Amino acid sequence: MGHFKTYNQKNFAKKGQNKTTTNPEENADILEKHFQTIFNQKTQIDPTIFENLVQKPTANHLSGPPTMDEIQNAIMKMKNNKSLGFSGVTTDMLKCCQKKESTYCLQ
Repeated sequence: MGHFKTYNQKNFAKKGQNKTTTNPEENADILEKHFQTIFNQKTQIDPTIFENLVQKPTANHLSGPPTMDEIQNAIMKMKNNKSLGFSGVTTDMLKCCQKKESTYCLQ
């Protein structure tokens, strides 16, 4: 068995029946009908309501590149023992770097 989760397919009951579906196609049909009814409902929208919304001020201080402290904080929040990316560098490697080394690595 190992430590990996196994996938157990969920079968849905057909509306008005006590019997559950027997294959993924029937599950897909039930879910399609369900989401069609949820997301295709006609609602009345009053477009004038948008005129009453107050525009929040633009946060121009957020438009610059991240600071080294922000980058360091993001690196320290990353999970350990994860696979490496395209660069071949793992988060564990970045966490071990001192500030001077990480500045070089992140350029």
